[in-house]
This record gives sequence, C-alpha cells and structure tokens, in this order.
Amino acid sequence: MSFNDIIGQEIAKEILQKDIMKERLPSSYLFIGPRGVGKKLTAVNLAKAINCYKKGVDPCDNCTNCSLIDKGNFPDCIIVSPDEKGTIKIDRVREIKQAVTLKTIGRRVIIIEDADTMTEEAQNAFLKTLEEPPFDTTIILISSNPNYLFQTIISRCKIVKFRRLSKLEVGRLLKTRKVENAELVANLSGGSMERALSLLESNTRKLAIKFANLTVRKRLFTVNTLKDISIEEFLDSLYILYGDMLAQHFGLEVRNTDVKIVDKGLSSTLKGMSIIRQATLALDYYVSSNNILYYLAYNLPEMG
Repeated sequence: MSFNDIIGQEIAKEILQKDIMKERLPSSYLFIGPRGVGKKLTAVNLAKAINCYKKGVDPCDNCTNCSLIDKGNFPDCIIVSPDEKGTIKIDRVREIKQAVTLKTIGRRVIIIEDADTMTEEAQNAFLKTLEEPPFDTTIILISSNPNYLFQTIISRCKIVKFRRLSKLEVGRLLKTRKVENAELVANLSGGSMERALSLLESNTRKLAIKFANLTVRKRLFTVNTLKDISIEEFLDSLYILYGDMLAQHFGLEVRNTDVKIVDKGLSSTLKGMSIIRQATLALDYYVSSNNILYYLAYNLPEMG
C-alpha cells in the first residue's frame, strides 16, 4: 500500500510529500486526529517513501526496503505501542533513546502509537531526545488525545492533522472488503475505519441497544454478562442510540437504520445523553468498566 491508497487524507499526504520532495524532513512529527482514520498507515508509508530504493514522493511497494517495512522487519523502522495496561513507560522510552544511537542503514523512523499514553516520567525522558534529535532519525508521534502530551513535546513537533472520513469514504473502503451492510456500518462508524471494522467483528452495539431497552432491575442482572465487552465501544453505541432518539424527535435522519427508534421525549433523551457523557468522562479517571456499567444501569432513563 502506498500514499495513493490512503483515502481521505489529501492535505496530510500533500504536506508529507512536499517534505520528502524538498528533502527537509523534520526530526519529529505529531500526527493528530480521530482514531482509525489512517494516521499509523500514513506514518508507515512515510517510512517506506524515505527509505524506498526508487527515491520518490510515494513508496514503490516493491523494493526490498518497502517489503521489509510492510512485514515489520526493517531495522530502521521501529514501532512503539502501549503495553497491555495501555501505557508507554519510561523503560520503553529508554529503549528508543538507545536505538537512536545505533548506526542506520537508511533514515531511521520511530513511530510511537498513542503517544499520549506515555507516563509523565516517560514524557520527561522522551523530551530530552526531542531536544537533541539525531540527524538521521525522524520520530512520528501519533495521538488522538494530544491534550495529554506535554506542551513542550508538542512545540518541538511538526503537526500534521488528520480528519474524520466521510460516510461515503468509509462505505467505499468497506465495499472493497465486500461487506454486506456497508452503508449501515459507515453510518455508525463516526468517520473511523477502526470503529467500522470493530462493529463488524463484535455484537457490542446490539448488546448496548438491548441494555438501553431493559428496566433498571434487568440491567443490574445483565451487568455481569458484559464483562468482556469493549466499554468504549459500548458507550459509543449507547450515545449514538440516544443521538438517534434526538434526531427522531426533530424529524432528522437516524444512524441505526436497522433498529426501530422510538421518540421517548426530549427531556428523557437529553438526560440519557448526559449520563452517557459522564460515564465516558469516568474512563479518563480509570473508573472500572464494571462500575461504569452499574452507573449506567441505575441512571439511564427506562425506555418503556
């Protein structure tokens, strides 16, 4: 896959390709934008383009370096991801600092996924690398929540913004995968291909809709059966459902086109949306999924 295969990020691609053409690559980039819109894919393609044997603004996808990067075997393309607890700790940053001292084959590219999950200790250590960047290395930070990054880190990076994909763009990508319900999934994706694929692979949306339609008593009995779900996806699905109720109230188009949406009144709908927002905010304070589900079970207005 090359830059040409990345849909919907024309401005971001143009910025990067101009940097390649001018041979003025900054020592660090910060790719910001919603999850699942192509930030990591673009970062990998940048690594391919600047190490490609054919030396153009787009990787050839055929040479040895392009193939090795695609397979994750190119020594000068290092991808750092959060650990199983969802954080990047100082030990991982120390490994990066050690890596940038080694001799390179081409131009080293270090891609840090979810860079905002670096701990404060890790960010402080990482800042020293940004302050004295190696001449043969480009670091790409990827973030959907840049507010969690130190301002001193942000200020040392060239910022490249990525936008949400349109429903048509998500639908087009889904159709290339021969997805039967491409239009429905695109409606629910929120412009994120990651969310679209997640919807295809799980039944969390259906569980969320069922949960919303239960009485408080039945919800409480249901909580323990939901322990293996993605709480983020569950909350997203609930919020979209209540958003559809609001749309129905005002006679607007709904996103859950396969579900009967009933107008439960403006007051009840707005209360439900407020409860879901509060539950989503609780995630930032590391409230457990189980406690969030109990909060929702008690407080969401009954639909009946």
